[in-house]
Amino acid sequence: MGREGEKEGLLAVLLGDLYSNNLAPLTITSPLSLLPVAGRPLLDITLDSLRLAGVTEVLLYLSSHPGMVKSWLASSRWSSQPSPLTITIIVNEECMSVGDACRDLDEKGVVRGDFLLVGAGLIAGGGLCLDLALERHKQRVSKDKHAVMTALYTLALPGEQSRESGQEVVLATDKHTGQVLFYQRSGNTAYNFPIELFQHDQVELSFDLGDPFIAVCHPTVLALFSDNFDLQTLDALTSEILESDLVDSTVYMERLEGRAVGRVISPHSLLEVEQRLLERWFHPQVVDRAGSQITMGRHSVYKGRDSSLAGGVLLKEGVLVSSGSKVGSKAILERSTVGAGAVLGQGCLVKDSIVMEGAVIGNGVHLDQVIVGRGAVVKEGSRLNSRCLVGEGVILEASVIVPELTRISAAQEDDWGEDGGDDKLGEKAFLYTEEDEDEEEEEEEEIKKDWWGSAYEEAEDGSSEGMSEGSSEGDDEEEDEEEREEEGGEHDDVKNFRREVIESIERGGDTDNLVLEINGSKHAWNITLSEVNQCVIYAVLTNGVDTSQPPAALLTAATANIKKFLGLLRKYCSGANKQGYYLAGLETLVARDSAWLEVLHKVLHFLYDKDVLEDAVIVDWMEGEGEDKDVKDKMRNKCKAFIQWLEEADSESEED
Repeated sequence: MGREGEKEGLLAVLLGDLYSNNLAPLTITSPLSLLPVAGRPLLDITLDSLRLAGVTEVLLYLSSHPGMVKSWLASSRWSSQPSPLTITIIVNEECMSVGDACRDLDEKGVVRGDFLLVGAGLIAGGGLCLDLALERHKQRVSKDKHAVMTALYTLALPGEQSRESGQEVVLATDKHTGQVLFYQRSGNTAYNFPIELFQHDQVELSFDLGDPFIAVCHPTVLALFSDNFDLQTLDALTSEILESDLVDSTVYMERLEGRAVGRVISPHSLLEVEQRLLERWFHPQVVDRAGSQITMGRHSVYKGRDSSLAGGVLLKEGVLVSSGSKVGSKAILERSTVGAGAVLGQGCLVKDSIVMEGAVIGNGVHLDQVIVGRGAVVKEGSRLNSRCLVGEGVILEASVIVPELTRISAAQEDDWGEDGGDDKLGEKAFLYTEEDEDEEEEEEEEIKKDWWGSAYEEAEDGSSEGMSEGSSEGDDEEEDEEEREEEGGEHDDVKNFRREVIESIERGGDTDNLVLEINGSKHAWNITLSEVNQCVIYAVLTNGVDTSQPPAALLTAATANIKKFLGLLRKYCSGANKQGYYLAGLETLVARDSAWLEVLHKVLHFLYDKDVLEDAVIVDWMEGEGEDKDVKDKMRNKCKAFIQWLEEADSESEED
């Protein structure tokens, strides 16, 4: 392919398939590459992501429906002259895994220099900066002749919706070189690290990683797959390199700057990626791009110019109503996408769902965490529970009730000529199941959960991986549920942001790093400065604190936290408005747990002494109205003597 000796340009080997059935039956009738994501084929977004990252040449490896992908490429802008990228297609319909693809590429000998190995489903904006990672990879190779790969990761804290359960990675690396010493992908809460780790001067442990499946590779990586025919995944190859004495190679890791990177590998991740596109995470890749005929309104609501909305339609937030689609009267849409030419009947409720192009949803149908494929019909009276996937062309009759975690295809998967029995829901509606159905009931339930996907929030034993909000010992599930109820109608973004702030505080670190983490989370969740300060004061005061202890012990713990994180508190307290946000956070703290009322006046006094709060701000805030009048009155009564002291001190200062 004329790459030998090339010094300019960057080659990416892009795998066109996931080699899994998580998105079936959507991927049975058409390839993953052409799956519509917010109105665009997924491959179009992936190629744009690579172009923005500096890739100049793509070797696209196809196994599923290659003819359809070739046809789309031929009519797309990627075939224009001059093309934004040089794209070469390799087809192998017998390929069943990443390992098979790499062995085939090694046999063909088409890759002769360093390259990017990129998994299917990548979505990234202009923030996917590869220059630094590539430069460090070159430096490592020049020093370590055995270096064959540098895996690239992004920051993804537990609880972040883009962090897929089952995809969590735990790494131990040499802090100075970045060499990977230990690698495991699992949901374990405990890990057995080999004693050899302690031969290194400094070892860095990482658990807050997102894996976009991007690796800078030497062609030796392909040869290693050829030498080990039983290796089917990049994970397996990494483990083989680390654990086998017969493989004389080393791997490294690098953190990518920014967090605007996602990957579609399941229905859950498809829903999350669509929402982040609507929220403009992947800028300059936006829904209302030039030529899209889509306009953006408030609260991330997008409308196609020739879409039709009947009277009484409510578009709450994070909604795309594509061109040519029709929405019936009094329908409610929230965090959902309606594809081109789709029709929603009267009184429909669509939340956290995707209705693809040409689909028809009957009057009064409720969809919550449901994906409806192209041209599917869900008739009036149908009932779908959450986390269901309706394949392309399915016709769901009016009387059908679909259980949670169900997949429906338009055709039967086997060709035995039987009527389908219990699997048949209609003339064009059949339960989609995997081939092997001999598992026990518990295992079947786990398989169901696996194909849908979920955010990685809790460990396998049911306990939260990070401490629950306001808890130092880890509350049980019942207490967590009570806390969620107390939070009432608070927006999910604020909850997720507070969780990330709490986790940052628990890990500790210097002030500058904490500020970087918190500001990164602020932009990720689109949080206001008021919400930032309220969550920061909440996280600092509750860090490792048990409110059931006597007031004196509670005060000691709270003041110790203030001293420990004083630098952080001062970073966000410049100006009366910001200090007022801290005080609003204290009001929320008292409203949630009355134990804080007993020590509030002394906490305020301590914050005043440490120059976090000014006397005038405290006095003015106490005189103002609060969200909960009863709580504010209790706070005034408790702090009456302290407020009087502040006013007298201020008066004496003015006289002097």
